[in-house]
Amino acid sequence: MANLIESGLYEPGIYQWEVSDGPEGGVDGIDNVPTRQLASRAGFLNDARLTLHIAGKGRNLLTVLGVSNITQAMAELRRRCNNNGEIDSSKIPDFRGIREGDYLDLIDLSGIAASVCNGAGQAWNNTYKNNRIIIVGFNTYKYVGDTDNTKNHILFQFANVPLRARMNPTNDNTGGYSVSEMRVFLDGLNGDGTGDFVYTDPAPDNPVIAGAFLNALKAQIGNYILPIRRLLDGSTFNGTQTWAWKTYSLFLLSEENVYGSSAWGRKDYGDGQKVLLPYYANSWEKRRKNYNGSRDSWWLMTPYSLSAAHFAAVTGTGHSYYSNASAALGCAPDSVRRHTVGRMRPSRPTQKERTSCCDAGRHCTNIRLDTSGRTLLAWQGNCEYPVSCPVMLRGIARRPKRLWGQYRPIQDHTDAAQGFFCKPRSGRNCI
Repeated sequence: MANLIESGLYEPGIYQWEVSDGPEGGVDGIDNVPTRQLASRAGFLNDARLTLHIAGKGRNLLTVLGVSNITQAMAELRRRCNNNGEIDSSKIPDFRGIREGDYLDLIDLSGIAASVCNGAGQAWNNTYKNNRIIIVGFNTYKYVGDTDNTKNHILFQFANVPLRARMNPTNDNTGGYSVSEMRVFLDGLNGDGTGDFVYTDPAPDNPVIAGAFLNALKAQIGNYILPIRRLLDGSTFNGTQTWAWKTYSLFLLSEENVYGSSAWGRKDYGDGQKVLLPYYANSWEKRRKNYNGSRDSWWLMTPYSLSAAHFAAVTGTGHSYYSNASAALGCAPDSVRRHTVGRMRPSRPTQKERTSCCDAGRHCTNIRLDTSGRTLLAWQGNCEYPVSCPVMLRGIARRPKRLWGQYRPIQDHTDAAQGFFCKPRSGRNCI
């Protein structure tokens, strides 16, 4: 007696015997069709279990989707989400064959410039795989928010630590994650790449760039990131207890997302609208992340409930703990891929310069700024030089700074669209 031959695929349906079907065995016999389909489904699910929970690795989405690059992968995932009737008018998504843990490689984050908040991003490294993004949930935030989110979506997170950053300039968690320097670095205070961090005087020479991470990621994958509304704790230690709905495009996970409950955060306002992600359920291994090949701690957005100086984090061994807000830990954010293409917002300069200025003798000189020289992370305008003049720089904190100096190029890019970086004689960068 032979065993059924299984396909190893997830069968989309199970055949129903009809009254006209006569008894027929054998490899192609009608009596064995539904049994074989059920066996194939079970084999498919077992393969998924082994892949995710034993091997601890997903599959490359380029292979799963049968495409050759990230752009094509995002286009296919957009079609699968079926938000605009790409498959049919039901708008029911087709996530068959895609699993938590499946990933995309080749993400280049070298466009993220270092600031006082964060280290510089890195290009793709096939050894460390710091920039790999993985699926950690499906429709996790559907029908969530003070206004319902009705879009089908896939939740991605960085599998490892792409860079290290601090949560705040000082050891202070007042107001929680939603007003932190880290949040500004990821997607800005407005959740769309805008909204600057307000520093106390004096403002640093190299302030955090609002939305630096979000804009660099969009440059790699396109405009597929869905802003969502999240209810987060905004309490003050031993003070006002509150929470608020705010918009986020790129965000850190909470203790509940990773562990299913609060360990160091508040049990009331801290829980808010949070859920354990399927990817992290019943798996200690998934919580461990590496940075340049070595395990590293990574930030969670949860403020520590028993201190005004700390935020929660996942340690290098995978357990929950907390750290000083000013410490540089791993930054492994999440984002929701909506897979509906909208109009991309043009990049904005991180600082604005007056386009004309005068020297001590009131001889005025224009500084021409080429708007095509704007990049995701900095205003890299072409400027005439030498120019001796007082220049008003409006920093991230919107506190005017007056610098005297002679401008000169410090780097000449071969790509004309990049233009020049300019810096004053004082040695401070203008960008």
